[in-house]
Amino acid sequence: PPPTRLPRARTNILQSMMFASFGTCAAAATAAATAATAASAYVAAEGGGIVSLTSSLKRPDKPTIVFVHGLDSAKDTWTSVQAELLKDQYPSIALDLRGHGESPLGDQNDFTPHQLAADIRSALLSHGICRPFVLCGHSMGGMVVMRYAAEYPNDLAALVVEDMDVRPRSQPQLTPSQLQRHQSFSRHFSSMDDCKIALESFGYGSERIEGWVATGRLFPLPGGGVWSNINPMARYLACERVLSSGDARQAFTSLENTTFPVYLFVAGKGSVCKDDGPGSVSEMQKILPRMEVSRFPSGYHSIHNTAMSEFLDKIKAIVDHHSGTH
Repeated sequence: PPPTRLPRARTNILQSMMFASFGTCAAAATAAATAATAASAYVAAEGGGIVSLTSSLKRPDKPTIVFVHGLDSAKDTWTSVQAELLKDQYPSIALDLRGHGESPLGDQNDFTPHQLAADIRSALLSHGICRPFVLCGHSMGGMVVMRYAAEYPNDLAALVVEDMDVRPRSQPQLTPSQLQRHQSFSRHFSSMDDCKIALESFGYGSERIEGWVATGRLFPLPGGGVWSNINPMARYLACERVLSSGDARQAFTSLENTTFPVYLFVAGKGSVCKDDGPGSVSEMQKILPRMEVSRFPSGYHSIHNTAMSEFLDKIKAIVDHHSGTH
């Protein structure tokens, strides 16, 4: 089952719970518009699953920003961004994809771009997020939101892809014994040391693991033990079913038949995007001439954390521009 978090002052996300149905969204948003906290919740997803999410206030006059994380990540990657947005009363929500963070993996056969998109939509419906909204996906999450946009175009005020093009990424195959080991990975450990040792055995570096401890991606549970937001099996499935599948290109190409604005954010340092060649930024612009490309010279791959001020300025401008569509 999903873990119950310990309250942490760093995130300030467990102080209140705010829900609204689509029928009463405007009224609930008005009541919540002056709130200064965000909330964590578990909501029903497609096929009886559960999605963990963190959301802030809801407003009738601004579209919510829906954040989707990348590989080996979770909703906590957006914590600082959400806190800054909340200061200026911009509504946002961040979700854990299945198998990531605090969301259960479910049946591994269901781990597909189509199902990930359906999970997101079910969670947003369950949580009462008003449409249209601004959908933003980072890295691997950028490919997932392309599929979402292709499946549910009427949900979107705008699509933002953060540092991801549509090139398939080749991934090494696991041997049967390696696959079995990944499948048996549990995110619940008796101690932090056990958690660190297990993650190191899957190839994660000690410095990276310590960073996850510092940021709360590995955290103690109230009843004892430790939870890992990192899941090697989810990583494997994301690499095999999303990053290397070619689905992103297919989904992105289908956006030719849509009208909502599309934005591509490209990091100036360590970007995974290629400027030229098959699946590159230039080809994406040829496929979808209306796509607006923004470059962040000081930002690394996680632009939202390494060039946060510039990222916030841009994402808020997008919300402001599309507030009239809400």
